[in-house]
Amino acid sequence: MEELSSMADHAPDEIIESILHYALHIPSETFEAWRTPQTFAGSPTSSAWQALLVSSRWYYIGLPLLYEAAILRTRGQVNAFAEAVSKRGEDGSPLLGRYLRRLRMEATYVAAFNNILDMCGSGIRVLHLNLDPSREDDYDGLSTALQALNPSRLVLSSVSMQLPWTPWDSNIDSLQHLYDAVWEAAPTWTNVRRIDLSPGLDPSDMFIAQLATLPQMEYVSINFGHSCLEDGELLSILDPIASSPSLRVLQIRDGVNALKHYPSASRWPIHSRENIFLGEGENMVSLAEFPEIEEVTTSSSHLPVSLPDDVWYRILGYATHPSTKACTCCQNS
Repeated sequence: MEELSSMADHAPDEIIESILHYALHIPSETFEAWRTPQTFAGSPTSSAWQALLVSSRWYYIGLPLLYEAAILRTRGQVNAFAEAVSKRGEDGSPLLGRYLRRLRMEATYVAAFNNILDMCGSGIRVLHLNLDPSREDDYDGLSTALQALNPSRLVLSSVSMQLPWTPWDSNIDSLQHLYDAVWEAAPTWTNVRRIDLSPGLDPSDMFIAQLATLPQMEYVSINFGHSCLEDGELLSILDPIASSPSLRVLQIRDGVNALKHYPSASRWPIHSRENIFLGEGENMVSLAEFPEIEEVTTSSSHLPVSLPDDVWYRILGYATHPSTKACTCCQNS
């Protein structure tokens, strides 16, 4: 065993880093995956961190990979992670917090989360926030802590808003406090260029619309989802986003649903349609590639409305009553 450890320790740094990257790095697909009501059905644990115990060399090479991203789903994880990143070096700089680049918060908002932001905020590039309020949430100091960040990408997600009922109604005040904290910090995020909204989040919500129209926003990813607005009303909300001078992409992930329920989307001004993309990944296509849908109407002037009443009576009589004489003739033949 010691011989294997010695051989591994003598491998080039590039090889060790590749091995540890495979073991410790959280893939983008995992970090960005939208939550569902089944997400918390199980809490698998990982022992990948034990690869750092091979030797001190593996430890120092793997440490940045281990702390590059964090997904916090319980209060215990928030408290433990806050304790870990609070350690400082002799020069006062964070020992572990300096490595954090992606942070996904899905647990109850507590003071420890603010401590994480204070310690790691300057390095965070992707911030993923949970918009499911809890009665245990504590938003004191959250706005100030969020202002210590300057992420390039903001992701907002919700599970409760995907449900057919709205369990968050009783916590609407708590949700508003969270909205206020994020909105107060958002104007200070001069680096943010992209915002992603999970299924269930209504793009017509004023809070969402305000974030999506920040002056430097270049990429907005949404679902039309279950929006209850009329066709024209929803487009009036989305048009300022699509027409923003800085916007390059307005991605509507459920694009087929968008065209099905909101047909006038295909008649947006061409300068806006060129920035609108439907679908995801390799299947994402520009709305400008779709032909405009022309409404088909029937002019009343072509209807024979001037026919005499006795003619209408005979037409409607033949249409609604079978002819007994015709049936007799058929039977006789």
